[in-house]
Amino acid sequence: MDKSRRKGIKKQYKAESRQDYLLNLVVNEHSSIRGFAQIELGIDLPPITKETIEADTTGFDLIEKLYLKIIEKAHKNNPKSKRFFGPEIENTIKEFSPYLQAVYYSHLFESVISIGDIDKEFIYDGEIVKNQLDVKLDNLIAAYQLMENERMLTFIEKARIVDDYDALQKIAKMYQSEEMDKHQLEFIKKNWKEFEMK
Repeated sequence: MDKSRRKGIKKQYKAESRQDYLLNLVVNEHSSIRGFAQIELGIDLPPITKETIEADTTGFDLIEKLYLKIIEKAHKNNPKSKRFFGPEIENTIKEFSPYLQAVYYSHLFESVISIGDIDKEFIYDGEIVKNQLDVKLDNLIAAYQLMENERMLTFIEKARIVDDYDALQKIAKMYQSEEMDKHQLEFIKKNWKEFEMK
């Protein structure tokens, strides 16, 4: 067997193993894991409809569904991309409506804050990293301005001016996930037409 044939068989085996692995994840109890597996396999996620939006009462589930639909849409726009995150996907998301961007960026940010990693969003080492964080924070500020969420805007302003881990942890205690989910849910329901996704 020649080298190129062996390489082809190895590549096919890897692809089949990956597919088997993803098929197992499609039945995972965690909706985000299940969602990412479905996206990678090309299985469409359920649509987000007016009814889906109106039926939600907490915000948490709906925000996660929207986040996954946004990633699915970005992934479909970049079918050759093997990654869910990175420059290609980010550039695609920048082309989406400000409403979809608001949910995407705020969900990413609040997920990090809720697990106690606030320092990863505000502490930087070097000018390049500072510039990347500034762009990220500008996206967040635009998102929270659109949502008219003064509490999160204040949160970002306070965190932006400190560079000490302990001070950031004190600021992080301002974050109330249930309150933010409710605020986002009101925003989504008020602008439901912007969030319908097939």
